[in-house]
Amino acid sequence: MKSVDDRISISSMQFAELLDVSQQTASRYLKNLEHENLIKRKIGARGQEIELTGIGIKILNEFYLNLRDFFENKKDKKEIFEGRVIKGIGEGAYYVKEYCGKINEKLNFMPFEGTLNIKLNENFVGFNFDRFVPVFIDVFKKGGRTFGKVKCIPAKLMVKGKKNEKEIGKEIKENCFIIIPERTHHEDVVEIISEFNLREKLGLFEGSRVRVELNGF
Repeated sequence: MKSVDDRISISSMQFAELLDVSQQTASRYLKNLEHENLIKRKIGARGQEIELTGIGIKILNEFYLNLRDFFENKKDKKEIFEGRVIKGIGEGAYYVKEYCGKINEKLNFMPFEGTLNIKLNENFVGFNFDRFVPVFIDVFKKGGRTFGKVKCIPAKLMVKGKKNEKEIGKEIKENCFIIIPERTHHEDVVEIISEFNLREKLGLFEGSRVRVELNGF
């Protein structure tokens, strides 16, 4: 395997020899990996073809980053994930409006009443945000309703400039916050808030490719 996108052809016996375990144990390992949606297998007459899934690639990438940080003793632990802008379902504007006072209190800015929704590229689905230092907005009550705890992670939204001649082709960075509600249900979509309408300021539209940079512990 030369890259994470490659498929490999390997028999259970060959896999067992690589791991120095019995063929039965090797087969069980492969079945478990497939059950956990970490690999895909296609079994044929000459053996089986195996490829990593997006989740498998993501876990390997995290493992690689942790090992790299350990051996290189990196102090600047910047992480970047990638995705595309998608249309939200309209709830972002409502919740940002309800939380705006708390956001101003905790983050020191009045947010634009709406969120920028980013669908993560497949290999970043389930991205581990626990490695980044958040600001918490605690549970509060307003108008007879209880609003849940929210984690806010400082980040930089990075896009290719196209608003004017000076920006064209250059990467523009805009400070923002990733917001993660305590009871979030999405692992493949990230919501971002800013004091600006990021779509208008950066010329974004549905399908625009973006990168987001975070600083780890």
